[in-house]
Amino acid sequence: MKIGILGAGKAACRVVEHAMEIDGMDIMMIADINRNAPAAHLAKKLDIPFISDYHQMLGNRNIELIIELTGVPKIRDDVFANKASFQEIMPAQAARLYCQSLEAQHQKDQATLNEFTGFVGEIADSIGQTNNSVEDSIKQIYHIVRNIRMININAKIEASRLGQQGLSFDAIINELVRLANSIENTLSAIETARDGSTSALHRLKNKDWLKKAA
Repeated sequence: MKIGILGAGKAACRVVEHAMEIDGMDIMMIADINRNAPAAHLAKKLDIPFISDYHQMLGNRNIELIIELTGVPKIRDDVFANKASFQEIMPAQAARLYCQSLEAQHQKDQATLNEFTGFVGEIADSIGQTNNSVEDSIKQIYHIVRNIRMININAKIEASRLGQQGLSFDAIINELVRLANSIENTLSAIETARDGSTSALHRLKNKDWLKKAA
């Protein structure tokens, strides 16, 4: 549907924004004598032709529907009298009702989005608290691993000092070394997972997901 909008107030902006979300609904031009009206600026931003003489819409093959938003009886009557047979007119009353419906839906969507954003924020905070707890646990375990390695070093020194009698400690020492290495590998995997969680947390808190959706 190729649409021309007569009137460039806030209602026209809502119509344009809605049309952008629907395939096959194209705003071909906007007409208003006020070039500083809200929809005039939006038209410039979106590269939509903006005209001051609405008569250019009448009979224009590129305009199938004219949405009349001025509400001025003289303009309405002129549009109906001079439109082409292939053109449909949405009068101001119907257009305003349509815009009010769009605004109500927009407010409902915004309320839902705000609620969802708050929910995501709560999840992000929960993840953040969990990450902090994991970070503290990782530090404690690394401290334990360092102690194990110190025990290994002391055990090797003692075994060396004892000579042949110290050989019996080798199996224990090697097992402690294997245990320390295994713990460090596990901690490395946990840290990788934590970093991924932290990255996801950052995106949640900065609403990157919302920017992409928009």
